[in-house]
Amino acid sequence: MLETETIAIGERAGTPDMRGGVTGVGGPLRADSEPDDDIGPVAAFKQYAAHTGLCEALEQTVRGPLAAIGYVAEVLKIQLDGARAEQVQFMAEAAGRTDRMLRDLLEYVRMQEGEGIPIARRRIDLRLLCGRLVDTLQRANPETAITFVSDVPVPSNCDPDRIALLLTRLVTNAIEHGAEPRTIRVVLRDVGGRAVIDVWNAKPPIGPDVLRRLFQPFVRGESARSRHVHNLGLGLYLSRDIARAHAGHLEALCDASGTTFRVTLRRCRE
Repeated sequence: MLETETIAIGERAGTPDMRGGVTGVGGPLRADSEPDDDIGPVAAFKQYAAHTGLCEALEQTVRGPLAAIGYVAEVLKIQLDGARAEQVQFMAEAAGRTDRMLRDLLEYVRMQEGEGIPIARRRIDLRLLCGRLVDTLQRANPETAITFVSDVPVPSNCDPDRIALLLTRLVTNAIEHGAEPRTIRVVLRDVGGRAVIDVWNAKPPIGPDVLRRLFQPFVRGESARSRHVHNLGLGLYLSRDIARAHAGHLEALCDASGTTFRVTLRRCRE
């Protein structure tokens, strides 16, 4: 049965504080221990967007053409080869990056304006969802080894599109920031009646200062700046709020072997 609701993060009475925690050297840290205050141009952009209908305009006039560019590029890749195919691939990737950044920015503005996250719950098997998603991401990123491990079905009452978006952001984050050769493991477990999804990758240790701000908006790590990664620093912030909208949480755990982003969700009772 489909259940539709809109969750305004942090405003729903009785909702437990599911803030994403992080573990680092010297004990636990809070990823969002500092306030999410908007300063200067961010606040100005939000105010402008609210009064001009900018979000709706961008959805109609920019995201539509970007999707068309991506589709045409995929068709051309099949028909071309050599240098021309590489040029088309570059065009498709650029259009995809731009669309993802725009989508994240629009979602952020809408959340700040109190629209909340639309959630359409239904009973699904997270093992099937995660397995198919990892297979799709592996085919799209053949240079990265992405594996999925799960031994048992894990039913959950959630929004499959939102959970797929959350996991896509976490895997994409691992691809962009991971050490070479890039190896990513996605592990799904049933732990004490909860569904736990770990996304692990080998990467240099994250400094305590970055960990404290990891789930705040517009925060980009040193590796993103040094590699010229094209994002706005909103992916983890938005992913955390998707988990919260499902009465779950997202946390980061860092040790010498790498970094794990852990999503904990409610599991359906049999």
